[in-house]
Amino acid sequence: MNDFYKCEFCGCSNCCCDCCNANQMILIRGTMGPQGPTGPQGPAGQTGSTGATGATGPTGPTGETGAKGLTGPTGITGATGPTGPTGATGATGPTGPTGSDGEAATLSVGTVSTSSPGSDASVTNTGTPQAAILDFVIPQGPTGPTGETGATGPTGPTGVTGATGPTGPTGVTGATGPKGPTGATGATGPTGPTGATGATGATGATGATGSAPIAQAISAYSTPATQVQEGSAVEFDKTSSQNGTAITHTDGTTTFTINQPGIYAATYTGTASPGTGATFPTTNLLQMQLNGSNIAGADAQSIFNSSSDTNQQTISAIFQVTTTPATVQLVSQDGTFNYSNIKMNIYQIGANS
Repeated sequence: MNDFYKCEFCGCSNCCCDCCNANQMILIRGTMGPQGPTGPQGPAGQTGSTGATGATGPTGPTGETGAKGLTGPTGITGATGPTGPTGATGATGPTGPTGSDGEAATLSVGTVSTSSPGSDASVTNTGTPQAAILDFVIPQGPTGPTGETGATGPTGPTGVTGATGPTGPTGVTGATGPKGPTGATGATGPTGPTGATGATGATGATGATGSAPIAQAISAYSTPATQVQEGSAVEFDKTSSQNGTAITHTDGTTTFTINQPGIYAATYTGTASPGTGATFPTTNLLQMQLNGSNIAGADAQSIFNSSSDTNQQTISAIFQVTTTPATVQLVSQDGTFNYSNIKMNIYQIGANS
């Protein structure tokens, strides 16, 4: 059993035609039979009069958006409407978080130039916002009125004499004047260059063979230890060799005698050790003397820390003798010391110039 509505005028059921919309639908109860076949279209009836506009039905569901049509031409801009009243100031928003420190900016001056009078001044940054380089263009000011003429300044110093001008043309030779008196003799000119060396002369006859000079030398020594007090000379027991008479020594004495002027060389070697009663540390100085005076640089120094210490000493000297006889000695200083295995050599190595 189905219920359905049917237009009481045209007999349509559940139709949305203008007739059904304009007239009341009646309820029909009963079973709806199957729809019959569509009949042939009848002739068009006369156009009826326009019925009253029915009430607007409810808005149907929005259909799917159709394809976008072509953009139409831009319409004419309308007149600007009046400015609306300023709205009330909104409430201040909360303070945002503090930003990180920005990069420190730098500022430097680039170029400074002038432009024509009356032009605008300008400043251009040719760098970056963080490293600004400012180029300035400053217009020239108008020329001021001419000032009053100042007082004349003091006269400046005389300038440097200018270069001599070119020599003028030679004038006509005048008549020869009378011969003047003879002038004074001029200074002697510089010596001329040395002439070429002449030919070597013939070799002269060979002279007689001369005799070789006699070597002058002496050597003396002492083997056992000899104790020497401060300020005393060292004694040599034996003369081991002597050549010539320029240098002499007597065994068991402290003195070497120079009997001939000339240049001499002397060499001493020996072993030193502390004497009886020494306090430690103690220092020993042994000096070679000529005629009682120290020969410069001819000495030996030793330091002893115990009575068993020994030290090998060597002294060498070259000295000149101009007056004879002269004496050579080895003098001990700074306390009592023992000297053993000592040896003294003296040579004549040349004549005085």
